Amino acid sequence: MNYTRDELMVALLAREIRDGELVFQGAASPMALVAIELARRTHARNASYLSLLGANPDPINMDDIINFRPVKVTGYFNLFDLWDFIQKGYIDLEFIRPAQIDQYGNINNTVVGTYEKPSVRFPGGIAICDASLLIGRIVLYVTKHAKRTFVEKVDFVTARGGGEWRRQYEYGIGPARVITPLAVFGFEKDGRIKVDSIHEGVSGDELIQNTGFAIEIPEETPTTKPPTEEEMRHISEIDPYGFRQIEFPELRPKVMAKMAEVMLAPK
Repeated sequence: MNYTRDELMVALLAREIRDGELVFQGAASPMALVAIELARRTHARNASYLSLLGANPDPINMDDIINFRPVKVTGYFNLFDLWDFIQKGYIDLEFIRPAQIDQYGNINNTVVGTYEKPSVRFPGGIAICDASLLIGRIVLYVTKHAKRTFVEKVDFVTARGGGEWRRQYEYGIGPARVITPLAVFGFEKDGRIKVDSIHEGVSGDELIQNTGFAIEIPEETPTTKPPTEEEMRHISEIDPYGFRQIEFPELRPKVMAKMAEVMLAPK
């Protein structure tokens, strides 16, 4: 393969964005920010977005990240604008990186274990529960595909998945896709997760062994389309410091070292 996992995942996230859509992306998801700008450079030039990540997205400037400068959005923006947009149903797509996902797309960003005595406490939902009911569709992504992430039942439902109840109450479609370092997943009509494609170099056995619930892999399951040379060129231009890689725990020290280098550089 002549591409990295982060390049593949950014390209896959970008392909989920449709031209003309309004996309929301939160404060801890730089890969999604790069993906939005990639889509705007390629197939979705009329897409716009709201972002809680303090960075100028084209290109991402590491100094902006360190000092959390005002967010670049289409026009003006503050948290009240964001909630107004969500309540009025203006936002078409949101990217979310959960700590746990179950077989019906329920997600957990709150605790592992019981709520009263958790073994791990995460930052929390930050309005994910409310927003997930009002936003058109949700794309989930994780940077590590493991049984502790893909669980049979989440320890805490921060936001509900999809299924018939959403159609009944007209609460959007919920999770539409899950993108991981191993595969791309979609959802059946009943809301259960299904395999859409497997990445190059990944076997079906590897996917099954790293998923905490039973999955079926049809014989005709395609191989995920890799990032194109054009997509990789744009990614390197949008994110020259590789800030997107901070979402991968094993790559985080390299990114932090680069951030320290920028902080210590003479002004």
